[in-house]
Amino acid sequence: MRARAGEAVIETARDAAFGPIEMLLIARIACDGGATRSELTRDLSPLLQHKLSPGEIRSAIDTGIAKP
Repeated sequence: MRARAGEAVIETARDAAFGPIEMLLIARIACDGGATRSELTRDLSPLLQHKLSPGEIRSAIDTGIAKP
């Protein structure tokens, strides 16, 4: 099925606003009971540690949380 032009623009805009780390944060925070910063770091570190250092992971999580 072919995508319409408007759909491609919306998906591109959405992906620009929320990157993969932000999408992981949203998915984790949306779980029952939410999540604290330390829980987010604990849960997402195994997924990100091959690309980012621990400090970069904490910084990426803080930046992702701060996005409106």
